Amino acid sequence: MKIKTGSYDSDAKTVDVTFTKGKVTHSRTIKACLTPRGAYDAAATQILIADLARGIAAKIEAGVIASPVRTPLTDGASGADFRARV
Repeated sequence: MKIKTGSYDSDAKTVDVTFTKGKVTHSRTIKACLTPRGAYDAAATQILIADLARGIAAKIEAGVIASPVRTPLTDGASGADFRARV
């Protein structure tokens, strides 16, 4: 599984993470791990992300997480454009 970790958001205390396995990509925002003094703990956050990756990989293999189905609305058309074509 390929994992891309974004920058730490100090206001929200979160990190954006993208998990990719095969053709399936799953993105989510996770709460970052902090030290007892409230500082961002990058090492602990990476351990958390690795744990999450194992669960996400299992869900992708089971088909619970899959690539979204492409529709006119998810391809960038507005609702009005879609209704005009129907």
